Amino acid sequence: MQEAEYTGWGRWLQSKFVLGTARKIYLVIASLSLLVAILAAAAALLFQVLALTPAPSVTVPEARTPQPVAMDVSTVSRSLQPPTNVRFVPTPITGPLDQNDVVGYFDADTPNGLAAFPDDFDIFGGPDANQFERVSVNVRFPTRTVVRAALKPSAALLTTINQALSGSASLQRSFTLNVVARDRFNNTTQSTPVTFSLALGASSAAPQGQGTVQMSDLQVLARAIALHLDPAKTPTYFDQYRRALRVPSECGASNDDSDFIRGFRAAYDNLQSQLTTSNIDAFYAGVCAAWKEGASREASAQQAADAERQSALNKNAEAFAKNVVGKIGFNAGKSEALYVVVSAISAFLFISLFLAFLAIENHSDALRRAVEALADRKKD
Repeated sequence: MQEAEYTGWGRWLQSKFVLGTARKIYLVIASLSLLVAILAAAAALLFQVLALTPAPSVTVPEARTPQPVAMDVSTVSRSLQPPTNVRFVPTPITGPLDQNDVVGYFDADTPNGLAAFPDDFDIFGGPDANQFERVSVNVRFPTRTVVRAALKPSAALLTTINQALSGSASLQRSFTLNVVARDRFNNTTQSTPVTFSLALGASSAAPQGQGTVQMSDLQVLARAIALHLDPAKTPTYFDQYRRALRVPSECGASNDDSDFIRGFRAAYDNLQSQLTTSNIDAFYAGVCAAWKEGASREASAQQAADAERQSALNKNAEAFAKNVVGKIGFNAGKSEALYVVVSAISAFLFISLFLAFLAIENHSDALRRAVEALADRKKD
């Protein structure tokens, strides 16, 4: 009797308390494992989405596409052409001359450069060829000094010039010579009539050569300035003309810089009424200051554009590097999350196996009690 009671109490303790408590614990653990698996799977999905997100970027300003360098055939052909615009440039005659003084020099336009004296210019007759003798002279330009073919008067013309200079009346005479010009590659012009004038007299000065002379934009502007400052064309006229020609080089520009000449001309047109010989140097200083200021603004604008573009490139590169590092972290997090998912599901399955065993045990216990109950009824 006591053994039967003990057996009954032991079965109750096993089925109702021990197995029931274990079943509850396993059920909680299985639920937690399933919850962890779901959360880890969601985290892995989030990491995957973040890893696939592209790096943020800012718009990079377009860089100028380099263009093919095109060679202008006309430029090449000009190098094969003889010099053009053959002219004689008179020098001011303001005092008596001697037999070694020159009255001007020859010049011409050519991209090849003129031949060295005495091959640069030759005189082939002309109505006044016997009035002059060809000699050399050093000619100063804003950036260099060159030797040019020049003319000095014959004895008869020298006497005429000095007589005119000694009187009060002025005298202007025109001369014509047949001239051949030659560049340094021996491209030679045809014999060209060159006409020029010499203004003789105490209050007169020689004008620029006539006839074939073609003036550059800078020369036209310099002439306009000189005429404005000295309409009578005294020696001051030539001083102001040469002074104006030096302005581009003083401002750091070339004599054929169209931007500089355009600005120079605009400044002169706007301020012409205020210009005198006493303030012309201040005007030129202002032109240089304005040119340098404009060039500085342009350089600053270019630098700012380049800096803006480089800044955008740097930001994009930094964002890309951060994105790469982030992707590495996201991929590592995804791997860890997947590992947790696998572990949690494994734990869930393992606990579920125990729960299944407990369910089988509970079923067996119920059958056992049913059989025992039937046996007790038969005994009775």
